[in-house]
Amino acid sequence: MAASAPPPGKDKGKQPKIDYVPLEGVEDLEYYEKGGYHPVKIGDILHEKYRIVHKLGFGTYGTIWLAVDQTSRQFVAIKVGRAEHSNPLEATSIKGLQHTITFDTSTIRSVIPPLLDNFDIDGPNGKHPCYVTTVGGANLSLAKLKCHQGVFRLDVARAMAAQLVIAVAHVHEKEYVHGDVNLSNVVLRLPFDINKFSVDALYEKFGKPMRVPVVREDSKELTPAVPSECIESVWMGKTSDEIRLSDAKIMLIDFGESYQPSLEARHNSMVPRAYQPPEALHEKDPLLSFPSDIWTVACSLWDIVAWFPLFESYFSKETENITAEQVSVLGKLPPGWWSYWGRKYEIRRRQFDKDCKTKHPEEYPDMETRFDEAAQKPRRARGWEAMADGEKKAFLLMIRSMLKYRPEERATAKKVLESEWMKRWAIPEYDKIREH
Repeated sequence: MAASAPPPGKDKGKQPKIDYVPLEGVEDLEYYEKGGYHPVKIGDILHEKYRIVHKLGFGTYGTIWLAVDQTSRQFVAIKVGRAEHSNPLEATSIKGLQHTITFDTSTIRSVIPPLLDNFDIDGPNGKHPCYVTTVGGANLSLAKLKCHQGVFRLDVARAMAAQLVIAVAHVHEKEYVHGDVNLSNVVLRLPFDINKFSVDALYEKFGKPMRVPVVREDSKELTPAVPSECIESVWMGKTSDEIRLSDAKIMLIDFGESYQPSLEARHNSMVPRAYQPPEALHEKDPLLSFPSDIWTVACSLWDIVAWFPLFESYFSKETENITAEQVSVLGKLPPGWWSYWGRKYEIRRRQFDKDCKTKHPEEYPDMETRFDEAAQKPRRARGWEAMADGEKKAFLLMIRSMLKYRPEERATAKKVLESEWMKRWAIPEYDKIREH
């Protein structure tokens, strides 16, 4: 496990709001309330066997901790979920994914960490589900963020892309939708055996837990619901430019938004807005399913190959701007969505003519222009390999097949694996580092 995206917001209910002195690089303190986070401390013993020794990260539905299993003396990752907002089927989802149908078992166990244990703990904020898995390294989003114009070497990007699609294809084959595919939920496998370290040796190499005191704005005493200090997440990764092909082994994590469409109707997309499929943006009550995952996978594959996101150049996070970027890349929306967007947002009339051509291509460039700026130029500037014309054509064709406006027209994960770019470039690169 590793850190996922910071919480996008929450329902505060009727609880009085408490303001805290702002802290950077840690979880939202307001989540420490009834139904929210559990106040974990370094040294805590969970489930009578797991000793907390460091923090790995935090996400929408919980905090993630590095612990020592005092029975096996092995390091593990523990996600301590929010009491009232965690997915009760997360453990079931992860367990169900350990059994394969089409794919080699060792491959799946390498790209989706197995569930080692799960249990509940009681605390001042309620009952919290806990999930124990193998320890992962840095997430790909942070690996890019810590590097100027963060891109991966081309062979690294190919291998990572293949693994991500294999993982999602397996998830879909098992009749699950991941529900939150983005690079914050894709982590590097550790390039070393963490279990060869003692806790002291781990601290010496990566640093002891950095403790930041928690203080209320009104200077009143903290309640038992809130920890007295927050812990900064340990960094055990490499920046994107440091990663070589031998390091490019990844895992898809965080199944807190996973569901089975055959058993549950899902209408709200919880991925970052720039990654949400158009049906989530334009339909009043969309029925999300496997094609919705495919859209976000396409955006994530772009992020693996390119520097900046396909539909979020700089700060355009609002629906009207995201839609404008989608239109500049993919063309005119289907009739109903096109009319609705035009009626609701002035940007359509301001930026596009009646034939759906952008009036300001420098603000809303097409896909090829974005690819050259985001994928080709940063690599050439470093003296790295960039895609040749044939590979670029195959990659963009694959991405377009996944980004059809109508969900039923999008390629399935299996079809993506059968695409020319996957077969000729991505999978052969992954085969060089695949464990058999």
